[in-house]
Amino acid sequence: MRLLALLVGCEGAPADTGTGPLPPADCFDESGARLELSLESGSFDDVEEGMTAPVSVPPQGGAPYTPWMVRVTGDGALNGGVRMVATASDDDVEVGDVEIDLVPICANVAPNDGWWMVSGVHVRYWEYTVDELIGRAVDFHFSLQDVGGGAERGSADLSVVLAAADEPGAL
Repeated sequence: MRLLALLVGCEGAPADTGTGPLPPADCFDESGARLELSLESGSFDDVEEGMTAPVSVPPQGGAPYTPWMVRVTGDGALNGGVRMVATASDDDVEVGDVEIDLVPICANVAPNDGWWMVSGVHVRYWEYTVDELIGRAVDFHFSLQDVGGGAERGSADLSVVLAAADEPGAL
């Protein structure tokens, strides 16, 4: 059996103030909420209007879904939790949705440092099969709210075309 140990140290680290590690200051910026979207398996740089987004049935079964990640900045402290509401519409007819209370994490490493990260935003298509969804042009609306609902604190919109996942159940 071989054992490899690696020790890394940082010179000039801040003194321990007894408060524990603090997130980067950007997470607590209050200049106005800004949301950015990414497919859960992608990058925020890859998102553009008209792109394809995968749809699949989850490995455990159930309604088809498209998995998203959302990052938020400019809305102050979100570590108390948020409600993320997302809808998917085709010609103003809602075809999918999700409403979930989450506790975002303030990222402290690139490329997301200074952003509150919200993952696991799985928009479900309750009344449709994967075959009925493939090729549909869908308009997504993502809304950030206080836990329990209430006024919209920020939002993002994106139009995509739904496509079959490369490997069903592996999103």
